[in-house]
Amino acid sequence: MKRKTTEICSKVCGARCCREVGRLPFLGERYEALFHTFFLGAFPDTEGPSPSRRPFVVEFQVPQEFPHCPALNSLGLCSIYDERPFSCRRFPLTDKGEIHPFCHVDGVSLGEEILGDAEYLRRRDLIDAYLLDAISRRVVDEVAEILQEERPFEAPLLYNGYLVLMLEAAGLDSTSVLSSQKRLLKSSIKEGHDVLTFIIPDTDYVIEADVEGLFANIEWLEYRLNQLDMGQKIGHTLETILSKG
Repeated sequence: MKRKTTEICSKVCGARCCREVGRLPFLGERYEALFHTFFLGAFPDTEGPSPSRRPFVVEFQVPQEFPHCPALNSLGLCSIYDERPFSCRRFPLTDKGEIHPFCHVDGVSLGEEILGDAEYLRRRDLIDAYLLDAISRRVVDEVAEILQEERPFEAPLLYNGYLVLMLEAAGLDSTSVLSSQKRLLKSSIKEGHDVLTFIIPDTDYVIEADVEGLFANIEWLEYRLNQLDMGQKIGHTLETILSKG
């Protein structure tokens, strides 16, 4: 089924969804191959107040400098098919169970009706509700404690504390994920990319990020995790939030 499905997409539509993808939501995936393939970052939620509002979102991103999904091989097939993201497994079904208008290929089996890792999504929603409450009250000290950021309302677009919190909620080893991300950045530098361009979620805006700066950011985050007990503090915060949920 793997080869049949991916060959149909490659031959009939040229794997359009894989060639034009710019971002994929992180839904609690634990597949190691993903962190060797995609850049992962936390970004501000731009939708504004709504019942489904989130403070930040964590996404896999494909920089605009890349011609297509980095998992797509020279044959037009997915090189990490068995460890592909949940949103790819679901496609062309949307999270509402509808057929995504982007896909018009007949004969491809429908995706799995999966929203993501159920336990991760439960934890994520509890964390977001807890954090949104603190943000709405503008309790700076409390938000700073949750995110382990001294100035939480002035954080950069890579919201380090929230990213680590979500990785911990998914049961991932943050330092291992960061090591994979560093290898990706080193590969980008070797390929001649000094700057990478990322899409801001739910907007048409993009940001340019200096690759050396991204690398330094990850090294600083690794230092905080390994030397300044950031990981333990984030873990304690997670336990506190989940115990109240």
